Amino acid sequence: MKKKKRYKSLIARKLRYFYLRFLRLKGAPHYIARGMAIGIFIGMTPTIPFHTVTALFIAFIFKQHKLASFLGIQVGLFAPVIYLASYKLGAYILGTKPLHFNANLTSITEIYKLGYDILLPLFVGNIPYAFAATIAGYLITLKIMKVKVVINNKISGKNLVSKT
Repeated sequence: MKKKKRYKSLIARKLRYFYLRFLRLKGAPHYIARGMAIGIFIGMTPTIPFHTVTALFIAFIFKQHKLASFLGIQVGLFAPVIYLASYKLGAYILGTKPLHFNANLTSITEIYKLGYDILLPLFVGNIPYAFAATIAGYLITLKIMKVKVVINNKISGKNLVSKT
């Protein structure tokens, strides 16, 4: 029972840390939202070892918020669910049957063969999910950041509403 409680506590701390880092981001709402969108898109792709480098590189190239893009890749915490759904959707789109995985693969050739059969549906199925999550993440981040600007202006005594 203690392990379960400790695990929930760890998740709660990580979510709180993410939330506090997110609220402390500095910059115009659109700038932050575009950086977050880049991170979410990259975080949804099945390229786990390259998420951070890719998101930061793209944010740098397009001159968007780097820390927001880093925070956006944290959707990778849900990778098992995202990748399973992506794989099944990709198999459906390609008209193939989803594979049943065998944990007793003994030949490297079998693993390579499964690699293509798994990766193609995974990438194909990931495209709609990544675009949907990116658009939703951008709009949600933009709304939160605009509200944050209004609240900060009220606290500081300004009556100006940012149009950005």
